[in-house]
Amino acid sequence: MTKAKIIDLPKEQQQELNEMMPQPRQKEDILKTYEKQHPKKFKERRALYEKLADEEIARDERLLKNSTKTARDPETMQDLEQLLKAEGQLWRDENTKVNENTGEIKVPKVTARTIANILEKHLKTTVLGKDKKEADKALPYFYDLDEGIYVNFSRTLEQLCLKIEPRAKIAERREAIEYIRLEAPRNELTTDETKIVCNNGIYNTQTQQLEPFNPKYFFTAKIQTNYNPDAEEPIINGWSVSNWFKEIAGDVPDKLTLLWQLIASTINSNYLQPYAFFLIDDGRGRTGKGTFQALLMALVGPGNYASLKLRDFENDFKLAQAMGTALIIGDENDPNEFHEDNSIFKSMVTGDIVLINPKGLKPYTAQSRALIVQSMNGRPKLLDTSGGTLRRFKIIKFLHQYKDTPEGRKIKDDYITRPEVLEWILKEAVKIDITSLVETSENKAEVEKIRTENDPVAYFMETYFNELKSSRIPVAFLFKFFQATQRYETGRFNSSSMTQRGFTRKLNKLLPAGWKYERKSMYVGDFWNHDDIKIIIKYSPEIGHAYYEATKDQPRTYCQPLIYRE
Repeated sequence: MTKAKIIDLPKEQQQELNEMMPQPRQKEDILKTYEKQHPKKFKERRALYEKLADEEIARDERLLKNSTKTARDPETMQDLEQLLKAEGQLWRDENTKVNENTGEIKVPKVTARTIANILEKHLKTTVLGKDKKEADKALPYFYDLDEGIYVNFSRTLEQLCLKIEPRAKIAERREAIEYIRLEAPRNELTTDETKIVCNNGIYNTQTQQLEPFNPKYFFTAKIQTNYNPDAEEPIINGWSVSNWFKEIAGDVPDKLTLLWQLIASTINSNYLQPYAFFLIDDGRGRTGKGTFQALLMALVGPGNYASLKLRDFENDFKLAQAMGTALIIGDENDPNEFHEDNSIFKSMVTGDIVLINPKGLKPYTAQSRALIVQSMNGRPKLLDTSGGTLRRFKIIKFLHQYKDTPEGRKIKDDYITRPEVLEWILKEAVKIDITSLVETSENKAEVEKIRTENDPVAYFMETYFNELKSSRIPVAFLFKFFQATQRYETGRFNSSSMTQRGFTRKLNKLLPAGWKYERKSMYVGDFWNHDDIKIIIKYSPEIGHAYYEATKDQPRTYCQPLIYRE
């Protein structure tokens, strides 16, 4: 019978076992020992030895008490804290040095090495990575007894160090944590798509049952909504979630399905959804976009979502807050802000390992499986509009405009945060198939608009090309025309961002029907309309006049790369 089970036994058996345990020594016995060891000093300094005897008795009592405490397995984080306090005191009592000549008592500090040993004894620790290279740069995780998942809170680990040794300095605490990081076993993040980590357990989509938390699963995120199989849809003052979703979807079945797939993807961070959702409107406001975002945040709960706008993904020191969350949400991005580098954003969407560089801490690598949702009053402006980027977008437009009424404000501030509402949504969401997201006509149209608006050559061809009157147009002229319109719209043209060769390559793919490209065997001749020079000058006199001066003496039969209309 271990000490850990004593508390669960009947009182009679507890008493029998307690009687079998070592008991604190009697003061008289301790004094007799001192007298035998130091007969002369004992007579001269009896008060000192009385004090030492009292200290030994108190230490014996603490040893007995703390030995019992440390033999029990903690069930909560509070239990763990009490256990660690007992471990620290136990070590100090066992290693206290008493000078029997002077009565000086030296209570040592628990060393960083010992702190790590104690934490490793009572914490389930790990580093997460697919291989040794990833694990070498990863932070240590530990199993949170209250949450049922693994967390990597450095602050919490340091607090646990202080439970063992309140005098441990910051360098000693971090040394102990580094021991743990180096010695923790490596495991891979659990990515079982059939397991949805809810607030009250793990929902198994195959068995449709709620299972208890288990440290054998290396989950790092959960939602704080309980799974309730008996939940029914509430109707609050005539308002219901299902009717609200239909309003957002505009009674378009595919759009309604995509809304539910978004919610289902939010609650299951074990399923890596390789898409980012963009919630957009036309800037009118009161479209329900903010309320829908608030619903997603309420569903996963505080601490389980991170606020990162598109521009924040470009700063690796801001990414730390997103690790271990179920949802990354970017509220009200500026639609006029141009994003030159979205490489980290793409890596986060696809669940790749990224480098985290938090301020004041060592850089480390981590992987996020959180769903990314961004909102804005318009479409995002991106430098990279390749297929690899845009095919990761799922766009939902919020077109229904709501009146600004007290009842409407209650929906966001009250209704969507009620447990009965969230539990019903969760109950419905676990049934949704998220392995293949629907492709709505709305999403296709909006993605194409993003491609056109963010591809400067595509935008130029769609917006300005039809102003030209010639049926044979030199590519050099088109490039100068492109530069002129860029300067006209933005006030600048960064020549390093687009060369004539790059322009030509893009132009070839964007020629209108009936137009073709010829590299060197044609000349413009009589197919050139001189009024086209005036069009460049209209947008940029400097560029237009420079082009005219450079080409005015060119022979009419000069062969050059051009496009022509058949």
